[in-house]
Amino acid sequence: MIMMDGERTSDGFERLCRELLSEAYPEMDARWLDEQTASAMAVAADAVVAADLAADRDRREIRTAVKEALDRLRSRGLSPDEPSATTAVGGVEVAVTASASGSRYAITFQVSSQRLPVDELTGLWLTARTTSPHTTLLPVRHLAAFDERGAAGFANVRAGHWSFETLTPTWDDTIGVFPMPAVERSAVAAATGYYAVAAPNKALFTLDDRSDARPALEITGTVDGPRLIPIRYLDHDGAARRLLVAIAPARTGTARSRTGLPSFAPGTPWEVGDYQEAGVLTAADAPLVAESLRATDDRATLRAWRALAADARPEIGSAIEALLGES
Repeated sequence: MIMMDGERTSDGFERLCRELLSEAYPEMDARWLDEQTASAMAVAADAVVAADLAADRDRREIRTAVKEALDRLRSRGLSPDEPSATTAVGGVEVAVTASASGSRYAITFQVSSQRLPVDELTGLWLTARTTSPHTTLLPVRHLAAFDERGAAGFANVRAGHWSFETLTPTWDDTIGVFPMPAVERSAVAAATGYYAVAAPNKALFTLDDRSDARPALEITGTVDGPRLIPIRYLDHDGAARRLLVAIAPARTGTARSRTGLPSFAPGTPWEVGDYQEAGVLTAADAPLVAESLRATDDRATLRAWRALAADARPEIGSAIEALLGES
């Protein structure tokens, strides 16, 4: 489909070139118009390639500069006692400021450069991590992405020593997909090993390695109706696996769901999606729904699937009900 769209755009530009040449040189024959149109197309193609190369170069340079700046911040240290810092690398300035919000902190980043376009940072993700005696058992990592203005921000971060890293999506670089930091093997191997990530949509993803074969992922958050959360990860064989997790409002308190991650491989890329409504499911998703239901025996999650079935298209809703009846 992308190729077809590109071909339509190319055809339209070629037609425009020919029309302009024909109007400017009405006395010239068809052969001359063909040659000049082809020449104009070649020049335009070269210009597009050159622009793409320049953009790629700028993107690599400014992102590398930001990564180096984060390394310097890590060495310098950032904490409530020293809540702001500015670092410059290669003409790229990175300013970070932390401000108290109750017992937690909001941390903002702003990148500026006179030489490189900051919009090339769009979609580059950051993780924030707190080191303190209070985070020993549950070291939450927060996610944030740079926008086209070179700004990124974290909310609800615990006090302590803060460190930051960049994170590049493995599969998708689109709105509504959150790349997750790779799980350190030592974290899930420890007896008290937990791993938690706070996503921009305020959902908390906590990985609890209860067994070597089947770690469990718990999701907590706030939803106003039954929702789906897509998950993608690599298994021990390096194959990409997909699951869907249903979550629904709790009778009291925060919504919670839990699923197993069969053959999840620590240390490899994985990602989650933002909340999605039941209407995104079609009959073609029935096998994925079946696999997702097999991955959980959590009662709250199964109740969420039943609530979601009521909102889904009739053909997928009945399939979910049938699968729930078998479980």
